[in-house]
Amino acid sequence: MRQGNFSEILATTPIYNPASAFMGNSTCGLTGTLNRVCRTAFAGNIIPIGSMYAPALAFMQYFPAPNLPGVQNNFITDQNLIRPYRSFMGRIDHNINDKNTIFGKYYHSRNTEDRYNLTMAPDSIFRGFENRRNNGASATWTSTLSSNLYFDLRGSWGKFELIRFQDGQPTAADLGFTGIPSSRQANVFPRFNFTNFMTVGSLRADYNDGRDRPFDMLTIQPTMTYIRGNHTMKFGYDFRRLHERFDYGGYASGQFTFTGAYTMQNSSSGATEQNRPGRDLASFLLGIPGSGSIDNPQVYDISSAYHGVFVQDDWRVTSKITLNLGLRYEIEGGYKEKEGRMVVDFDRTAASPIAAGVLANYNSGVPPGVPITNFQSLKGGFVFANGASQANQLMDKNNFQPRIGLSYSPDQKTIIRAGFGTFTAPFQIVTQSVVFQPGFSTPTTFTPTLDTGLTFVATLANAFPSGILPSVGSANGLMTFAGTDLTSAGGSGPTTVILQKDRKNATYTRYIVGVQRELWGGIGFEATYVYSSGKNLAVNRELNFIPRNCVRSDTGGPCLIDLATANPTTLVADLQNLTTYLGDRFKSFQDADPQQHRLERCDHRPAQIADGIPAVWQCGGRRVQRFEQLQLDPVAGRQTLYKRFVVQRFIHLVA
Repeated sequence: MRQGNFSEILATTPIYNPASAFMGNSTCGLTGTLNRVCRTAFAGNIIPIGSMYAPALAFMQYFPAPNLPGVQNNFITDQNLIRPYRSFMGRIDHNINDKNTIFGKYYHSRNTEDRYNLTMAPDSIFRGFENRRNNGASATWTSTLSSNLYFDLRGSWGKFELIRFQDGQPTAADLGFTGIPSSRQANVFPRFNFTNFMTVGSLRADYNDGRDRPFDMLTIQPTMTYIRGNHTMKFGYDFRRLHERFDYGGYASGQFTFTGAYTMQNSSSGATEQNRPGRDLASFLLGIPGSGSIDNPQVYDISSAYHGVFVQDDWRVTSKITLNLGLRYEIEGGYKEKEGRMVVDFDRTAASPIAAGVLANYNSGVPPGVPITNFQSLKGGFVFANGASQANQLMDKNNFQPRIGLSYSPDQKTIIRAGFGTFTAPFQIVTQSVVFQPGFSTPTTFTPTLDTGLTFVATLANAFPSGILPSVGSANGLMTFAGTDLTSAGGSGPTTVILQKDRKNATYTRYIVGVQRELWGGIGFEATYVYSSGKNLAVNRELNFIPRNCVRSDTGGPCLIDLATANPTTLVADLQNLTTYLGDRFKSFQDADPQQHRLERCDHRPAQIADGIPAVWQCGGRRVQRFEQLQLDPVAGRQTLYKRFVVQRFIHLVA
């Protein structure tokens, strides 16, 4: 099969020629309704050399030969993860004089993993390297200013950097894959995904053209300690600067997935026929992927500053009573991007630039059951940073944190402790969720056909005939991602979110009361009561939903189905009605500027709703479903907002 000879599977899996496509009936006959794309089989199940894409055939030399029988699951590897590690640390302690001391240390560690080298060969096309580096230093200066006044200055800097890359693999140009733009041919060759065979090429997106993500933090913390009578008082300042860069090439030379969609006989034969082993490999040799994309790099450089001040008094009231009284205040600015390349808000009140067109299209063909309400007041869109000085969120200026502690010993065998404190959690750089950059790293989707394979508009030989879409940044303003999901989600939840502009720092409050008592013979008893509560905790909420009060325009009934009161005999039909496709009731418009707005993403909402919406809608036959038109925003899709508002409480008793 590696050379196009599929005769060994002829009895079970004939390979059909995509170039022979014609319109036939449901059995690929030529009578009656001709509504299926049909194909004829290659003679003897052998693809002629002249029909194959030469670089794909040449690439097969890199595809490891099977070492087990059969046409599936026929390769076994004893792959090992090679992980060399090195580290060192230096330290110095020095007494300058009887009143001043200094301490300092420096550390470094580094390891480079050789990952996914399935063949264990030094020139393997599968291997990818993951390099982790840690560097850091800290120093402390302690000075005795007088018999009751002490000064302590601490500072630290730490940096962690993750680098992922490939090395030694041939480039796309080396293999003759000239179907991608010339500017990308010098990159590592594309990744090829097969339905039934091993993925070939970079096994991670960020091995294709690499990733470099250094994170560092600088801290400076001066503290003054003053002793007067029964009081020990401390005053201090806490400064932290967080900084992260991110340079991600992604699939810079593309990634492509191969199925049997165009090498099976009938376009509607279903998944079983499409996924038969061999048909995906035949599609690769013919140079016809089922899907794919190519990435533009994603780059950001963000930083934020944190400030905290505190005062604390440890007061020994009597020999039996000690009080700890303190107050801390923190303020934290939002993250700023060095060139303003990020979204700072989602304006839910801004009038949409396509509102008039959407309403006109609704009125020209009213979808049954879909109320006009949301089409009358279409609003919302991204707000981008206006430059390097604008942060992604407002400051939370109410972070006062009182702390009170009590220790009381009524006798030599009993001690009672109690305390109260409020604690604020600083914001963090969590994966890429802090920096949301729609428009700054736009991918270009590979679209092979617009008519289910009757004809092809793109192949591996010319994968992106219109070129790679430029990343226009914030140039499209409120039109950015118009007509598509504004955020995305994976199997475990949202993978991109819009940060709430005025979100608050999470705050925790804790009360504790405990008693310890020595009973006899060295046996003791202890009981502790703890009460905790939290507010402004982080959650993700979907903004674009069907309102509870939505009323159908045709029946006057609710848009939503209440499963508790639903009619079991009609429930299936009711659910099907909610997902009925209605997009064909909207007029179709040609995009005024396809190069500016085309997004070539056939998997979202291919049914044009208004002028100016990207010309995605020609990529396939799907249309906008009824439930999507019932949402608050019937044009945009998923809109996930990262908020902080939930309160949680628990009580815990230990004895």
